[in-house]
Amino acid sequence: MLQTNLTTNDIVINTLKFSIENADEDYYKSSLRKQENWKMHSHFQRKLILENGVLILNLRRYWKFDENHKRIYKSIDYQSFLTKNQNLNVDISLQQRILATYLKDSVSSRQLASNYNVSPSTVINIVHKNFDLLKTKNKLVDYRNQIQNKCKTIYIAIDDAYFNTKSGKCNIQKCKSRMLNFFMLSKDRKPIYKNHLIFLSRPKLNKTLKELVINVKNIIKRYYGLKNYQIIITGDGAKWIKVLSKLLKAKYILCKFHLFSRFRTIFTESFKLKQELFNLEMQIGFNLKHELYDLLWNCKYKETYDLLIVYWNSICECFNEKRLRLLIDFANYLRSNMQGLYDLMLNDDEYYGNIAESYVSHLVKSKINKHYSIWSISVAAMKILQNAENCGICIEIL
Repeated sequence: MLQTNLTTNDIVINTLKFSIENADEDYYKSSLRKQENWKMHSHFQRKLILENGVLILNLRRYWKFDENHKRIYKSIDYQSFLTKNQNLNVDISLQQRILATYLKDSVSSRQLASNYNVSPSTVINIVHKNFDLLKTKNKLVDYRNQIQNKCKTIYIAIDDAYFNTKSGKCNIQKCKSRMLNFFMLSKDRKPIYKNHLIFLSRPKLNKTLKELVINVKNIIKRYYGLKNYQIIITGDGAKWIKVLSKLLKAKYILCKFHLFSRFRTIFTESFKLKQELFNLEMQIGFNLKHELYDLLWNCKYKETYDLLIVYWNSICECFNEKRLRLLIDFANYLRSNMQGLYDLMLNDDEYYGNIAESYVSHLVKSKINKHYSIWSISVAAMKILQNAENCGICIEIL
């Protein structure tokens, strides 16, 4: 009985099946096979995933003895009937769809394999074999023709982030993402002309500060075309960021988010802390938490540090050991970052808060921090690049 209502894809699949199986039948009956001494061994089935659908072939396997009297096997070359591609069981168009879906969507390799009816290892092999194709996306954007002559200030928001990566089949290692975000400000003080430089490495493997200085200067010259310019660096207070700002002769802004985050870590809403603050208030005459918060909120950082020094003996009598250690770290953090707190104040026209955390979050962490999978560094780089199509981004794996 004739089949009706066949789609175009069904016709393509049926035509291929008929052509390949007929070719196998013709070879089986041919005199060439007998002349070459190939004998029938067994039947086997091949399942091929094509753009048009699933092609299931029923073919023959042949065998004979070679010159060394060892058995060798072969079957008809059915690949000659298909599009030549890197993965013999998946055609090129399907490879591209699998690659794009794997890198862009939040789908695990197993789920993707189930959706496309291939094996998980096939998905992983496609990703690794196409790594070189994504190097074309690993580039920054040239803004030289767009920047107005009045723009002379360029901002660099810097931050480190950590995530787990896979090395081999079973080894899990921590990876560091060091991110330098270049941008300028528009008239309404919004970030424009953005470029992102990312270094992926093991935690203790870093580029030297001299190399970073050269990288930063080359990017500003090559992609922004600035000669007489002012660099403003925003960071979380890490020592290497402060040293980098000095080497670049840049102004430095300490991220207020990290400052208040440390403060909130010490002064929580716990009942035990309220008791300690009450006992301390009986000695010094005011609530330490409220006083410190008011000073920080009003940008009186030196006064904050001095207040802790003046009443330190009383604080030691009332606070527990763990809170004292945190408070010592907070005081040292304030003292070592005074320049970053006072160089540019909140009311300064050039002041702009650190936005590195947001870039790290939506460009890096949201793409590779998934509960269902851990990737290698190279695949992590591919996922970051695939999801950053509309902005300049350059990734270097150290």
